[in-house]
Amino acid sequence: DNVNRDDAKLISTGIVELICGDGRQGSPKHAPFDAIHVGAAAPRLPPALTEQLAPGGRLVCPVGPKGVLQDLVVVDKDASGRCHSRTIQQVI
Repeated sequence: DNVNRDDAKLISTGIVELICGDGRQGSPKHAPFDAIHVGAAAPRLPPALTEQLAPGGRLVCPVGPKGVLQDLVVVDKDASGRCHSRTIQQVI
């Protein structure tokens, strides 16, 4: 409703597509992605998201249990398809 209220053309022209579902599964239909940003923490990094990351792409995801400090993890996929992850800071 918010998008339609602000600028209905974003949806009607296909510039923005809203997808309802389990975000941990990503959207294989639209993959690969150059960038994936996850706003809600996952107990562990969802494998489907790293699989859907394009070579040269980056994934940012808070990882850890609910209610305590979590790691903000950055995953970069190199040109050969290997993923390299690092924690850049803790978040809650």
